[in-house]
Amino acid sequence: MRLFRKFFSKYKHLAYTAFENEKYLEVVSKLKQDGVKFRTEIIRSLHTSEVIGHHDNAQYEIYVKESDKHKAQAAIHK
Repeated sequence: MRLFRKFFSKYKHLAYTAFENEKYLEVVSKLKQDGVKFRTEIIRSLHTSEVIGHHDNAQYEIYVKESDKHKAQAAIHK
C-alpha cells in the first residue's frame, strides 16, 4: 500500500497518526467539518496492545493531499 501511495495516490502527506479509535474518529470528524479530503491506512499489529497498553491494536495513519496539508493541520488543532 505504501508504494502505491508513493507513486499513484494524491494523498501523500501524513497529517496525523492515531493509536486509539476514539482519537481517530475525533480527527476525522474535524477534517470532514472543514471539507478536507483524506485517506486512512490502518496498520494492525498483534503486539501493539502489549507495548502501548491499549485495547485497540491498530495504528491509523491519515493522509491528505500536499495542497491541503496546512488546511488539515488547522482543522486538526482547532
